[in-house]
Amino acid sequence: MADGVTTGMREKLAHHQTRSINALADILRTAQRLGVVREDFEAEATAAVVLSLVFGRVLSDIAEEPISDERWIPTIMKFLESALI
Repeated sequence: MADGVTTGMREKLAHHQTRSINALADILRTAQRLGVVREDFEAEATAAVVLSLVFGRVLSDIAEEPISDERWIPTIMKFLESALI
């Protein structure tokens, strides 16, 4: 039973993850065409990295000592700006 539950949950998560990556990749490609995001980034891989930052934030929030918004937001913005623009 546990294996069936795990498999079902994995399939649902995989479906939503794929949809999220594809949607963000479409946005990134549009931003690349407009010259807002560097063209040397592969859209799907970049989307997966950006989404991993979101998941990292969720994990940080449940840590024993969460990183405050005052520290998290400027750090992520610097990272994204230096990497993508």
